[in-house]
Amino acid sequence: MMMKDIEDYLIDVLLVYRLDRLTRSVRDLNNILGFLEKHNCQFRSATEIYDTSTAMGLMFITIVASFAE
Repeated sequence: MMMKDIEDYLIDVLLVYRLDRLTRSVRDLNNILGFLEKHNCQFRSATEIYDTSTAMGLMFITIVASFAE
Protein backbone atom coordinates (compact mmCIF):
# COMPACT_ATOMS: atom_id res chain seq x y z
CA MET A 1 0.00 0.00 0.00
CA MET A 2 2.71 2.48 0.92
CA MET A 3 4.75 1.61 -2.18
CA LYS A 4 1.66 2.23 -4.33
CA ASP A 5 1.14 5.60 -2.62
CA ILE A 6 4.77 6.49 -3.37
CA GLU A 7 4.29 5.43 -7.01
CA ASP A 8 1.19 7.65 -7.16
CA TYR A 9 3.24 10.57 -5.71
CA LEU A 10 1.02 10.75 -2.61
CA ILE A 11 4.02 10.42 -0.28
CA ASP A 12 7.03 12.70 -0.65
CA VAL A 13 9.09 11.66 2.40
CA LEU A 14 9.74 8.20 3.82
CA LEU A 15 10.56 8.69 7.51
CA VAL A 16 12.03 5.79 9.47
CA TYR A 17 13.09 5.63 13.10
CA ARG A 18 16.48 4.11 12.25
CA LEU A 19 17.97 2.79 9.05
CA ASP A 20 18.34 -0.74 10.43
CA ARG A 21 14.60 -0.79 11.22
CA LEU A 22 13.91 -0.42 7.49
CA THR A 23 16.37 -3.03 6.23
CA ARG A 24 19.64 -4.71 7.10
CA SER A 25 20.42 -5.62 3.50
CA VAL A 26 22.61 -3.32 1.39
CA ARG A 27 20.97 -4.67 -1.77
CA ASP A 28 17.48 -3.95 -0.43
CA LEU A 29 18.55 -0.48 0.69
CA ASN A 30 19.90 0.35 -2.77
CA ASN A 31 16.66 -0.91 -4.35
CA ILE A 32 14.56 1.13 -1.93
CA LEU A 33 16.60 4.30 -2.44
CA GLY A 34 16.44 3.86 -6.22
CA PHE A 35 12.66 3.41 -6.04
CA LEU A 36 12.31 6.52 -3.87
CA GLU A 37 14.50 8.59 -6.18
CA LYS A 38 12.53 7.44 -9.23
CA HIS A 39 9.33 8.68 -7.59
CA ASN A 40 10.77 11.90 -6.11
CA CYS A 41 10.35 10.68 -2.54
CA GLN A 42 12.98 11.66 0.03
CA PHE A 43 14.43 9.31 2.64
CA ARG A 44 14.78 10.54 6.22
CA SER A 45 15.70 8.96 9.54
CA ALA A 46 14.31 10.35 12.79
CA THR A 47 17.44 9.50 14.80
CA GLU A 48 20.24 9.62 12.21
CA ILE A 49 21.44 12.21 9.72
CA TYR A 50 21.70 10.99 6.14
CA ASP A 51 21.85 13.17 3.03
CA THR A 52 20.90 10.81 0.23
CA SER A 53 20.91 13.67 -2.29
CA THR A 54 24.73 13.61 -2.56
CA ALA A 55 27.21 10.95 -3.63
CA MET A 56 29.01 11.19 -0.28
CA GLY A 57 25.72 10.81 1.59
CA LEU A 58 24.83 7.71 -0.43
CA MET A 59 28.28 6.25 0.20
CA PHE A 60 27.93 6.88 3.93
CA ILE A 61 24.47 5.30 4.17
CA THR A 62 25.74 2.27 2.22
CA ILE A 63 28.66 1.87 4.64
CA VAL A 64 26.32 2.10 7.64
CA ALA A 65 23.98 -0.44 6.03
CA SER A 66 26.87 -2.84 5.44
CA PHE A 67 27.73 -2.71 9.15
CA ALA A 68 24.08 -3.41 10.01
CA GLU A 69 24.07 -6.35 7.61
